Amino acid sequence: MANRYWVGGSATWDSTAGSKWALTSGGAGGQAVPTSTDDVFLDAASGAVTVTVNTVQSCLSLNCTGFTGTLTGTATITFYGNLTLVSGMTLSSVGIRPSATSGSWTITTAGKTLAGMAFGLNASTATWTLNDALTTTSVIQVVNGTVNTNNFAVSGGTFFSSSTNTRTFNTGSSTLTFTSGGTVWNCTTATNLTLSGTGTISLTSASVKTFIGGGIQTYPTLNQGGAGALTVTGSNQFADITNTYASTGATSVLFTAGTTNVFTAFNLTGQATRVCTLGSATAAQATLQKSTTWYMGANSTNGGNNTNLVFTAGGGIDYLSVSYINGTGATASNNANFLNFF
Repeated sequence: MANRYWVGGSATWDSTAGSKWALTSGGAGGQAVPTSTDDVFLDAASGAVTVTVNTVQSCLSLNCTGFTGTLTGTATITFYGNLTLVSGMTLSSVGIRPSATSGSWTITTAGKTLAGMAFGLNASTATWTLNDALTTTSVIQVVNGTVNTNNFAVSGGTFFSSSTNTRTFNTGSSTLTFTSGGTVWNCTTATNLTLSGTGTISLTSASVKTFIGGGIQTYPTLNQGGAGALTVTGSNQFADITNTYASTGATSVLFTAGTTNVFTAFNLTGQATRVCTLGSATAAQATLQKSTTWYMGANSTNGGNNTNLVFTAGGGIDYLSVSYINGTGATASNNANFLNFF
């Protein structure tokens, strides 16, 4: 294990050592290209230069403290330790992938937008903890190991964690915002996935979007944040469900027929001129479970083929148009775990 400091000016980080790497900040070049056991530093002494990565490169930790140049390229840096980016640098295109197989590590992005983030693509028991907000333009994956958001905001195009690998995603009190349409949340195979936290998953696309829950027991609040209809598949448990698009326009939240989704609270709502449509994705009932008496609210309308819903005031949710929903109460069974609502 050794330190490698970039002193190569504007050049390509590749398998050619040349005079690009030094053992100390601003030191003499000519050291070997860093490997996965070497810490890499792009710092103030590196200069306001452009470091280009067009083939996959590896390091232990990547530390850019003091760097005012540009890190760019078409390939990926796989790092096996900590990531420290800084606000004064420019990050463009290059992929950055946490690849530790064990240990505890931190991710600091300093407001930089990453191309994507895949945690634990290799078999791993590592833990990654965010030191600030994480923003990507595409997918965020949790494949192996543990990811702690540390209560910081997370945003990306989509979320993917569908496998039988042992993995943990602790969302804390974070708001997780995903902006793509289509399958925006994919936990089709949720075996060995532990998900915990009290935050919010907000899906904001103006296009139709699907939340594939995989039957997880511990989802926090799910928010419909965009015009595109949101379809929830599988039988899941949620802390709450909300609709923040109500102040902008009408939208829909649909559930797969034949499934049972259980809610600790249910605060999905529309407004007088922006009614939210609640129903089954097909012409057969979906079951929603919460409490003994389920009031839809005085300003909600019965679209037909509903059971166990009361369309009057009584603490209900307003401005919903509801069809093909069976609203059951009392004790619920979901994946063999029994939950009581009072």
